[in-house]
Amino acid sequence: MRRTYIDTLNSALSSVTMENTGGLETALSMALPPSPAGMVWDSQGGVFRLRSGFEGRDIDPYTQRELEAVAPILRARDRAERVLMKLQEDKFDFEQAQRIADDQQIRLTNALNNGDIETAEEAAYLKSQAETKLIEQQTKNEKYAMLFQLLQNPVALGMARHYGVLQQIETDLGIKLPHVPTIEGDGSVIPNHSDWIAMTPEIQGLTMTMWQTATGGSPQTFMQLVDQTKPADYNPVEYSIYGG
Repeated sequence: MRRTYIDTLNSALSSVTMENTGGLETALSMALPPSPAGMVWDSQGGVFRLRSGFEGRDIDPYTQRELEAVAPILRARDRAERVLMKLQEDKFDFEQAQRIADDQQIRLTNALNNGDIETAEEAAYLKSQAETKLIEQQTKNEKYAMLFQLLQNPVALGMARHYGVLQQIETDLGIKLPHVPTIEGDGSVIPNHSDWIAMTPEIQGLTMTMWQTATGGSPQTFMQLVDQTKPADYNPVEYSIYGG
């Protein structure tokens, strides 16, 4: 179910346009993978929280693995929903501007045919304003296309944030994406083992990719270097909290 959900979501993200958002709307309405028992999703923080009445309980290793598997899917869903909502707002503005441009074109033509210069000038001005908005929206459409591509891969999204590309898209569209993976520095530093196991899967992927980009090393070498920082007496432990 998890693989099906994320594959369907990514397929919808690859084909969505301002004119056709139906596929993404359908994908986002699909049943989500079930949350582990005793846990509830916090969309604001992008993490699971213990349900009311379960506070203070330890999370067993099986549940922890379930959290790590489901949380990235829910973060992807939250990001896609945020962008879809903004796209639908812009779609309304675009359609309104298109109607105004079309109406004023008819009004302009009729005024010219009737020799009504004052009305023609007013219609030409309003038509020009609407067409300017349409041009601005076409530029936004290009930004949306870039963003929907990035949303299909959280590592690519994190790299776009790291290099400032995502911030520019967010500014141009007037949106702020939630739960984007980020890391500090240039990516060349190997995290120690305790930091590594505390990372979300998305940040682990971003950290490894940034290290490969910075050093040219392989994933195998990266993991070997991480493992070298593992305490000699290391044993997996049960987690009591889950962080994002």
